[in-house]
Amino acid sequence: MHTQLSNVVSTLNCQTTSFVVKDPKAIAFEYDLQSHSTDITQFVDLIATEAGLNRTKQKSAAKLIFLNFIVSHSEAVRLTVDNNFHMDEQYSPLKVGIKTLVTTSGRLCAAGLIVKVTGKNLPHGNGIQTTLRPSSALCQRLSKLKVTFEYPKLVVLRRKIEKVKVPIGYLDTMRADEIQCQLQRYNSLLVKTKIELRDTSGVMALATPYVKRMFIDNGEVDSVGRPRFNAGGRLYAPWVSLSPTDRPNIWIDGEPTVEEDFVASYVNVMYRAVTGKTYVGDPYILSLDGEQLPRHIVKTLASMALNNGSEGSAFKAFRKKLQKLKGSKDPTKIARYKDFQSYKLDDQLAPVLTKFLNMHRPIKHLFLKGKELGNKVQCLESDLVFSIVDKLTRADIPCLTVHDSIIVQKKYQGLVRDLMSGTIFPDRELVGWLA
Repeated sequence: MHTQLSNVVSTLNCQTTSFVVKDPKAIAFEYDLQSHSTDITQFVDLIATEAGLNRTKQKSAAKLIFLNFIVSHSEAVRLTVDNNFHMDEQYSPLKVGIKTLVTTSGRLCAAGLIVKVTGKNLPHGNGIQTTLRPSSALCQRLSKLKVTFEYPKLVVLRRKIEKVKVPIGYLDTMRADEIQCQLQRYNSLLVKTKIELRDTSGVMALATPYVKRMFIDNGEVDSVGRPRFNAGGRLYAPWVSLSPTDRPNIWIDGEPTVEEDFVASYVNVMYRAVTGKTYVGDPYILSLDGEQLPRHIVKTLASMALNNGSEGSAFKAFRKKLQKLKGSKDPTKIARYKDFQSYKLDDQLAPVLTKFLNMHRPIKHLFLKGKELGNKVQCLESDLVFSIVDKLTRADIPCLTVHDSIIVQKKYQGLVRDLMSGTIFPDRELVGWLA
């Protein structure tokens, strides 16, 4: 894979400017990148001489930083410099620690190869964040390298530690191995696929060396202490963060795309698991006192009820989400907030939720059980989506996923619809706890 770097930045002297919150334009630093390509190995040796990187660990750290710049297309990357942060070796093939990264980035900065901006990442606790950005000269040199990436752990298990989701090591299971193989097949196809965002401002590549599925460690293990991988499981990639208005501008291999999603995804995931079939009709169509409520209000309230353990906490989460809509500049979100205001529902949330749950008695017992159950439903949803992704991959048809939707070239729209209507859960053992 010939990785092109397009964005050029100015060469600046080493900086220690502070920012209050994390740099919104910087992407997260990837610790699990690895490449044995001759080009990157020789380049690191050359830079080590220029920047005075005398230790093997420092050369490994420089390699990891350069691989991050290649992946980000020379955009800034955001690196924690909190010495208490530890990345499990399963996710760090180069085995580089935070202290070595800080020391090495400092020397690269002093050599005029990168720009550093340090600051405190307030939204995520006390973790100190540093933004690293390549100089224009480094961009030009990196753009000439031919780099092939090695597959790391594509099945990631994360645990929340002090409000930060941290990857943790685990013992392999048959399920994890199967998912790893699926993801390797999928990534092998993506490497050969040209993915672009095309709009009036131009064309931007949405390349990534690989995509991963992120599972949540909920503490549940099998008889020999291995994780069950039954919570979370969503796939993360550059296109996932695009807004719904941007995604229609995605092109795959020079062709326009279409996005298909599972209708009422998580509700129908539960219906499939419990009854073996989907709900007939739209599960979010509901009337109160003879007046039909806006669908988005019912859907949001139902989502809060799935991911919270009581009516009170569900209503609190619902109102918190409303306040975010109120403060938005997006016309669609503002209109949704006004819908809620016009229907005067603030004192009617309990009757609305009660009516919704009574409409869906077969799955009523799954609501108001807490975030843990919501994470399990999300895992079933992710498995369902990725079973379709794997079928398309085996047919050499590239696709992208965004939570419960699949993006393909328009010529495959009918095929994806057929697959969505006929797909069953790939792992029946995971749905046993729902029945």
